[in-house]
Amino acid sequence: MMVSTPPLQKLASLQIVGATFLLAMLGFACLVLLSLSMALAWTPVPHEVRLVFDVASEANVWTWANVSVLSLAAYAYLYAAYVRWTSFIPGAIAWLLLGAVLLALSLDDLAGFHEKLGALGTAFGGGSGLTHFAWIIPGSVIALAVLGLCGVALLRIAGRPRRLLAIAAISFFAGAIGLEAVGGSIYAAQGYNTLYVTTYHVEELMEAAGATVFLCAGLADLPLANRSLGDLFARSA
Repeated sequence: MMVSTPPLQKLASLQIVGATFLLAMLGFACLVLLSLSMALAWTPVPHEVRLVFDVASEANVWTWANVSVLSLAAYAYLYAAYVRWTSFIPGAIAWLLLGAVLLALSLDDLAGFHEKLGALGTAFGGGSGLTHFAWIIPGSVIALAVLGLCGVALLRIAGRPRRLLAIAAISFFAGAIGLEAVGGSIYAAQGYNTLYVTTYHVEELMEAAGATVFLCAGLADLPLANRSLGDLFARSA
C-alpha cells in the first residue's frame, strides 16, 4: 500500500533552485502579460497606471522585480565565492567577479545608465536599422566583455552551476542586445505597432529569464544539504 506524502512535506523537500525559478518566472510572466494587455489596449487603463507596470518604462514594478532578482543573484555569487574560498575549491574568484558584474547590472537596470550611451553609439555610426537604439553599439562591447568573463568562469565551474550560468548568459544578452536590436529595427521601419510591442515584451521576458537563471546558478552552487526549502525554513527559525 502506497502512502502519500503530505503537501507541506513535499513543499519542504522542494529544491531551492527549482522553486526559485518557478516562482520568479511565474511572477515575471504575469507582469509581462499585464503590461502587454495594457500596451495593446486589451485592458483600458489611464496612461499613468500603465507606466507603473510597463516593461519598457523605468522606475516601476517591473524595474523593481528585475533589480531584486539581479541583486539576489549577486549576493548568491558572493556567498558561493566565500564557500569556495574557505573550502579551498577552485572558482571563488570567478564567482566573486561575476557577483560584482551582476551588482553592476542591477544598478544599471535601476538607473538606466546604458541608455545614456546613445550619443557614443551615434558617434560610431549607430542610429538606424538594427542600431536604431544607438546605445546598442557600446552596449554590445560591454556585453562581449561580460560574456568573455562568463566564458572564463565556465572553465573554473563544473556541473549544474556551469550549465545554468551558460544558459543565463545566453538568454540575458540575447534579449538585452539581440532582441533589443530587432525591436529597434522594427520601430524604425514600422513605428509603434503590435509587432514592436510584442517584440519588446518578449525581449524583456528573456532578460528576466536570464536574470533568474543567473540567480539559480549561484543557488545551485550551495552545498547539497542546504538546497531544500525545509533546510531554509529550519535555519530561518
